[in-house]
Amino acid sequence: MRGRARALQRASRHQRSPGGPHRPAPIHATRPGARRRRCLRGAAGRPRSRAGDLARGRSPGPPARGRRAPARAGGGPRGRRPGARAHARPPGSRGGARPLPAGGIGVTDAVYEPAYEAYEGSRTSRLARIGAIAQRGLAQVGSSLWFWVILGVSFLHIAVRGAVLQIGAQGAQPGATPFSASFLADALLSQARFGVTFVLAAVAADVIAEDLETGGLTFYFTNPLTKPGYAAGKGAGPFAATLAVTAVPVLVLWLLAVAFTPEALYPDNVWLLPLGILAASVLVGLVTTLVVAAVSAVVGARGRTAAVWVGLVFLLAAAARVARGVADNADLLLIDLFDALERTTHTLLGIETSPIPELGAWLTVAGWVLVSLAGLTWGLHREEVAG
Repeated sequence: MRGRARALQRASRHQRSPGGPHRPAPIHATRPGARRRRCLRGAAGRPRSRAGDLARGRSPGPPARGRRAPARAGGGPRGRRPGARAHARPPGSRGGARPLPAGGIGVTDAVYEPAYEAYEGSRTSRLARIGAIAQRGLAQVGSSLWFWVILGVSFLHIAVRGAVLQIGAQGAQPGATPFSASFLADALLSQARFGVTFVLAAVAADVIAEDLETGGLTFYFTNPLTKPGYAAGKGAGPFAATLAVTAVPVLVLWLLAVAFTPEALYPDNVWLLPLGILAASVLVGLVTTLVVAAVSAVVGARGRTAAVWVGLVFLLAAAARVARGVADNADLLLIDLFDALERTTHTLLGIETSPIPELGAWLTVAGWVLVSLAGLTWGLHREEVAG
């Protein structure tokens, strides 16, 4: 009440005339914005001209709504003294984005590329931002010489395998055993063991470690984006690389087998085999991409991430061999990730196997997925808190 009385007193002073009686201030004079409107008017109630006030040496009132303030002397930014340092904010970011701390976030010049510029701005849809991150990952895979070398070697491996084991044998012996799902499954898993290990180590080991080193992770989280969306965009590159070195060569082998095998020797599910190959390759790609992304987020260095991934693969293979030599029933003890993927791949391709080992393989794959998701979430959360 005391504050309202003082406001009424101040408003009433503006309404007094030199020889007239005191008139109480109208109620609209105490409403929000009334003081602003009074400052824009002179004693007679006429609108004041800011240019006229400046010419007469008087202090101008505040700018009207919707009118831009004049530039400060010295050419400095509006609302900031000349020479003052602005907050480091990615170009193009608008309202809704969390402001970055003063002094920058340590982002190198490599961050501000066209792919990152497509991501900037809170007005862009979330799907478009994830697509921009995926575009960055695909460009990273395409610019890697190691990827093209290993892809060429994988096609050479498939060509030799098809020529020696399949096409040549059937050409020499017309009554030879037709190609089967088991043959394609063995080819697919040999591709996975050969190509995925080195492709992901050479190409995809730095998907998140690169952003940790350059400060790009802080840049992404400054603009509105969730951690699952960031992980989905970053996983597009290694996932595409995995499909390229597993499914594509085996599908080429399937085409060659269909072309050079008599129709009488076709298996019953010959036209469904490509779907099984794609499903098995997608499973291999999802699991291995999650594992490598988790290692990349936890280790946080590109060179060490590749070394840890390759060492982990060989350590699992060695542990699985030792366990098979010790255990009475080797099928129930699945430690190797690729061993579990091999058994699940046989299931997806329709190969009849024992149900108990297949259940163990699916549980092993599910365990690897959960552990990888936990490691990936912890690594991203740790960096977000540190930033």
